[in-house]
Amino acid sequence: DGKITADQLPAEILNAVKNETEYIPLLKNELQELRKHKTEKIIDDLERKFLINLLKKTKGNISKAAEISGYDRRQLQNLIKKHSIDMDLFR
Repeated sequence: DGKITADQLPAEILNAVKNETEYIPLLKNELQELRKHKTEKIIDDLERKFLINLLKKTKGNISKAAEISGYDRRQLQNLIKKHSIDMDLFR
């Protein structure tokens, strides 16, 4: 019939369109995937802000940060590594 539908387009084009505009899904599985991605991003942003605030307050002292936050040192070190936070910025 001469019509091209989204499912006929290559992934590169679909991804480019998704990145340029706010993508609003039409399918349940697409909505679930988008929700998962958005939730992970929100949590990552919150964790990063939490760590930065905590490290500013303790001037980068991980032992003090652990005491204040309720995390143990190892957990904080793992979060710092996960978010690629430069500890030299707080000392």
